[in-house]
Amino acid sequence: HNSSFTTVLADQQYASLMELPGSVDFANMVMVNDVFALRTAVGIYYGRIDRSLTNAASTVAAGGSSMIVDAGLLPYDDMIAAAAKSATSDHHVVSSSSAGGTNSNTNNNSPLITPVSLALTPHHFIILTENNHVCFINRVARSIIQRERVDHHSSQQNASSSLDETSLSLGALLMDIRRPDQVWLRQGRHLVHISSSQEDRDVWKYTLQKCLEMKSTSRSSSSSRSKTSSFDAYINKPLTEEEKAQEALFEHAKAQCSNAAQKAVVTAVRAEYHLSNGRAELAAKYFAMCPAALEPFSDTAIRLALPKLGVDDPRSYGGSIKARDSLVATNVPLITYLADKMRVGKINDDRMTCTMIGAWLTELYLHERGERRASAPLMEPSVAASAAVSEDGALLAQFLNNNVNNMDAKTIMKILTSHDVGAHECALYAAKSGDIATAVNAALSVGAHDTSGAYEALGILGGSPFELAEPLYYRHASTLLSRAPGGAVDGFLTRYAEGLSPSRLLPSIMNYEQRRAAQARERRLSGTGEEKVGLDERKETHAVGGLELRLNRTMILTTASFVEDEKAAIRYLEGVINQGCRISAVFSYLISLYAKLTDEEPLLK
Repeated sequence: HNSSFTTVLADQQYASLMELPGSVDFANMVMVNDVFALRTAVGIYYGRIDRSLTNAASTVAAGGSSMIVDAGLLPYDDMIAAAAKSATSDHHVVSSSSAGGTNSNTNNNSPLITPVSLALTPHHFIILTENNHVCFINRVARSIIQRERVDHHSSQQNASSSLDETSLSLGALLMDIRRPDQVWLRQGRHLVHISSSQEDRDVWKYTLQKCLEMKSTSRSSSSSRSKTSSFDAYINKPLTEEEKAQEALFEHAKAQCSNAAQKAVVTAVRAEYHLSNGRAELAAKYFAMCPAALEPFSDTAIRLALPKLGVDDPRSYGGSIKARDSLVATNVPLITYLADKMRVGKINDDRMTCTMIGAWLTELYLHERGERRASAPLMEPSVAASAAVSEDGALLAQFLNNNVNNMDAKTIMKILTSHDVGAHECALYAAKSGDIATAVNAALSVGAHDTSGAYEALGILGGSPFELAEPLYYRHASTLLSRAPGGAVDGFLTRYAEGLSPSRLLPSIMNYEQRRAAQARERRLSGTGEEKVGLDERKETHAVGGLELRLNRTMILTTASFVEDEKAAIRYLEGVINQGCRISAVFSYLISLYAKLTDEEPLLK
């Protein structure tokens, strides 16, 4: 300890002076693990020496003294007042003395007198009074938890023994620096050993009680928040400084636990505490950590769900108005609880649990989004649009993508398709879950009037196994060419080596060329004022390489969007020929396209 005192005395940068009330005959300071206690006339002054100087400046600014942190004065009167609320500790007195022996009598009702000696253990203050009372004070509870009277007179001693050195001298508590939990009581020629049997056994209880007694001012009630506030803000709310201090105290209580059962109790109490103070999301996080014996899944999920469903059951929120308001405002506490439970299911590779909880979570995400969309018209158009883009799809899509391998895809797709869900949300999940057809259909339905859906569909097809993607290439070739001809040609050429047949794609390519020619004719007619031909009634039949291909103009003109690329068809046909295609129909149609060009050079080559 000399090094600690030397460091404190040498610290002149933040030097300050603190005057303690009253006076005593002599100073009595003890120290264990940089924690000190000083006997004064009115109480015990205690604190901790911060060797690292991390809190020195802030302590001085707050009125503290230099390197001494967590300091305070514990009045003797407060110990007596709190003693009635304290539980009996595990300390006991073991007497050992010289001839004549000692007697130890318990008396917890005698008044407390200013101590004559002081000792310190890792978890308790120990004081000795003039009438030989040894009092054990829990440092966390700050109250007397046990009081013992040590009587050194035996019944066989004569009256003259009352005048010996032992009876006239004051006792003293002695500490062993090698064993901080061992304290000795010396009085005259007698020496009494005060032992601690599992001194830290009940410390976690006192620390937990201190957590519950900590004053708390909850945040604003969740019900006062706008329904259109950021959904992500509900889930990722930062803790306030007060909440951080409370969390640190709960963590300290948990650190004092010696087994899993004690830690489970601390976690359950922690959850109930936060719920009663209106922090339902934080409470749900700790409910999910509790074992089923303390917080069964069904009971906890119902507790978090009932207020939002309009069922006013005081048992579900413990009669706390703050808890009720936070649960009525949003489903986020329930979502938080279910998401943490689902995470446990993923770790255990429990697909059934993940699918059941995942289906419930999907419904909850969709419900929350529906509520915000219903209230969106009440906002300014720009705000409503930005909220729909940033919030509606992000959280649901993130949840689906993160759990695609742990849930039954068909079940989730049925839920998604039963709601007003954007096709792009279904497309990403369907693609990752292996339902390529649904993914492509959903992607194409998104970009019906632009090229975004076509490129997304091409990406899904390009990343899928060929045996699953091949029939979808043929089915959607015309749509892909009409919306993204360049990307479609690149995709077709990439899959040619894997077996994508040019013969089955050729009708779609001819369809695209016929439509491109029809639109060019439309532009010419509108420019010259000539009478338009009824394209919707015309049909053309082409014989290419012995294959008869019939094109219906009505079908060509029904696609909502069309992107012209006069080189797309030629580039594809040239590409497959360069890769080794020898189908006569491909050569014949490529020659017919060359013949329509104003430049004869490609045809001559």
